[in-house]
Amino acid sequence: MKSKILLTLAWVLLCTVSYSKTVYIPTQFSSAPWNEWAPNYKYESANFVIFWGAKVGANPSTYSDANLRFDPATIASNLEASFSYFINTVGFHNNSGKLGLYKIIVVMNETYNGAGGPTGWAFGGAYDEMIGALWIHPNATRDPYVIAHELAHSLQSQNRIDFKPGGNQGGFNNYEPAGFFWEAHANYMRCLQFPTFASDDMPRWLMSRHFHLASTRHHYSTFKWLMNIQQNYGGLNTVNRLWRESNANETPMETWRRISGWTQAQLCNAMYDYAKREANWDYPAQGFGADMRAQINIYKTSAAENHWLWRQHTILNQISAATSRYIVPKHMAPQDYGMNVIPLYPTCASNTVHIKFKGHTEVNAQAGWRWGFVEVLANGTTSVYGAMQSASDGEASYTLTAASSKLFLVVMGAPTAKHDYVWEPGWPKIHRYPYELRIENALPEGYQTNFRSDLKALYPGHTHSNGGGWVANSATVAASVYVGPKAVVVGSSNLSGSVRAEGTARLENVTASSSVIFSGDCNVYGGTFTGTAQITDGAVLVNTNVSGNTILRDNAWGYGVTYGGSGVVLGGDVETGSCSTAGHYLQTPHTNNGRAACDGKGSGDASNTDINAAYSNFTDAQMSWTAIGCGTAGTSTNIAPLATATTSYVSSWETLSAVNDNSSPANSNDKTSGAYGNWNNPNSTQWVQYDWSQPYYLTSTQVYWFDDAGGVLTPTTAYIQYWNASTSAWVNLGNVPLVKDAFNTLNISNIQTSRLRVSMLNTTQSTGILEWRVYGSTSASLTAPGAISAVTNTATTADNASITIYPNPVQTSCNIVLNGFDAREKVTLLLYDVQGREVLKTNLGTQRQYQLHTGQLITQGNLFTVKAVGGRKTMSQKLVVVK
Repeated sequence: MKSKILLTLAWVLLCTVSYSKTVYIPTQFSSAPWNEWAPNYKYESANFVIFWGAKVGANPSTYSDANLRFDPATIASNLEASFSYFINTVGFHNNSGKLGLYKIIVVMNETYNGAGGPTGWAFGGAYDEMIGALWIHPNATRDPYVIAHELAHSLQSQNRIDFKPGGNQGGFNNYEPAGFFWEAHANYMRCLQFPTFASDDMPRWLMSRHFHLASTRHHYSTFKWLMNIQQNYGGLNTVNRLWRESNANETPMETWRRISGWTQAQLCNAMYDYAKREANWDYPAQGFGADMRAQINIYKTSAAENHWLWRQHTILNQISAATSRYIVPKHMAPQDYGMNVIPLYPTCASNTVHIKFKGHTEVNAQAGWRWGFVEVLANGTTSVYGAMQSASDGEASYTLTAASSKLFLVVMGAPTAKHDYVWEPGWPKIHRYPYELRIENALPEGYQTNFRSDLKALYPGHTHSNGGGWVANSATVAASVYVGPKAVVVGSSNLSGSVRAEGTARLENVTASSSVIFSGDCNVYGGTFTGTAQITDGAVLVNTNVSGNTILRDNAWGYGVTYGGSGVVLGGDVETGSCSTAGHYLQTPHTNNGRAACDGKGSGDASNTDINAAYSNFTDAQMSWTAIGCGTAGTSTNIAPLATATTSYVSSWETLSAVNDNSSPANSNDKTSGAYGNWNNPNSTQWVQYDWSQPYYLTSTQVYWFDDAGGVLTPTTAYIQYWNASTSAWVNLGNVPLVKDAFNTLNISNIQTSRLRVSMLNTTQSTGILEWRVYGSTSASLTAPGAISAVTNTATTADNASITIYPNPVQTSCNIVLNGFDAREKVTLLLYDVQGREVLKTNLGTQRQYQLHTGQLITQGNLFTVKAVGGRKTMSQKLVVVK
């Protein structure tokens, strides 16, 4: 027994030794001053070796200069914690290959005596295509956050070394258009370990969300799309696959598209699925979204912090109040996968908002968009998404599920072909996608009657006598100064002379004199302004001084710098140092865009030539629409209380009649008014049905799911069917959303029926309903709340032949009904995509109804032509497929 124990112990020791990592000594360490390291100038842990120079001696924790003092054991402990999280929890690397052989190298910057030693704040990478490394200043190790970010860089390099060996084989290596992803992903990794960093640098992100995803104006902040991949597209494994399976000269968006088997259009759909969540930061995983909302709330409610809300929402330019026409400002037009978030404020009792959208496709050949409504319920955390729209010229409507909700329109730039941008291409060389809107039954941000009432409450003040704008009591504004009705001047601002604050300008702690003009949606904090300087559009300035006739426009951004002189124009997406040399600066200076800081190049320089064509506002005829009218709350009422409810099964202790008692639950477990539940029937389809004594035209339906977090849960699948009396069959209308603690809306296009059924299934538990509303009327109405007006539902020929499609738009299946053909006339049904390609053909014979499932379509488009060809008649109709 003793020998067996010794043998076992020997085997354990052998295994321990065989799996112990060794220290790799880089070739660089053979040259001065890197060769200062010595056995007593390093520290080892299981996965790291820390090197430092002779300057701080053998015990750097007691070094005299506090800025260079550090404790190697503490650094190693923090690194080991991050390493364990990234490897074991995130699964970013499997700790094999060279990472399984060698310890990651950490070099302490500024600790070497000789010239040419390591300097700087913090970097991550690798040595000799062998092992990951970090180069870090002692002051950057005071907490675990910076080193977590840099360790992520080290592991990014290690992924390439171990899974994409041989140089430039992938891993986003040596490819500028993918360069942004190194920083974005490293910050995402840090957020995974330390979730409160999800809201890090929110002001910069808010002001640049309309920029393209890879923009170096926000490359540290553009990790939110990864949160949505984690949440909805395969989890952390999909994010990790982007690194392991990337090919040479790919951006991460291209890699995601390829490994998902998508077309460019499908990638745009997935990117919009992320963009729409930016309306309310709907990233529940690890509390990311909650942290972002909390940070925004601090900015909104703190007078000291409020100025950080730079360009949170897009304020449109009004073309005509009479025709409710608006256009996105040129500088705010979304770029590739960038988005505009536009709050909408309903103006009529029906709470139904109607949009006419038309994109300026003439700007560039790849122009495309995705757009749709997002409703945020009064609890501030639950969002309801309207159908995604992809038409460059289309209409859509949305009815709020609750009058207390907030409503947003989200518009994303969706290029029809990929664009790979080099590092700092410059604003004129980036594709932009402008568009125009007509808005019915709502006013967009900046045009509502109580615009900036929150600011007025936050900064007590008064209406300025010259212009009617808001001036805080703490500010000093001369009577000669004009403050427009939507502008605000707060803090210790001091404005004199002929200064003008126009548009929606926001000024705080600003000193301005002479004839300076602030206009557009500029946000200015601190600084001194003189002369005839103009600050306009979406310019953001912090503690910046401006003089002369300098113009700052578009998305110009300045922090602690000085601009002055004659003929200085800064615009585009410029972010640069002080300048007083005349010139047009529309880009952050970089060799890739041919610009140096303050180089004096004029507007005609090639770097300022815009790749986007000029455009003019559309005519009223081009923006014509089918108005839905305001209507009243009674136009389409909740007719559920008039119905008799039946069901496939109800638990004996539950109450079926609760579903149509017209109650308003507070949450999905609010049984104050009773509940319908079908426990114990897990993984089975159950239904509830309404029967009316007469037919109604239905416009929308809303379901509030019962969820007790136990045996009754929100369904994993749910759909609505109506009874077609002419065919004696149940017909699918569409899937019901599956949002907890909210009414889930399905819009219906004026279907006439006397019976409606909701079917539901949860794959692991039973299901239930707290309230099921159905909106309808005794007569058909195209103005009914909730009707989506993307296409006309029925096409009629002169001899009364017609095609009726319902629902239209459709998500999963729809019914196509043919009218007007002779009884014996044989009919062929065909579908064509927007390019005229035949995507479906079926011979109906003498049948006059066909149920189409969108999975039958052999293309991924959204707009189709349905064509019915008979012996003597041919007719066609439009069909919209909502993905």
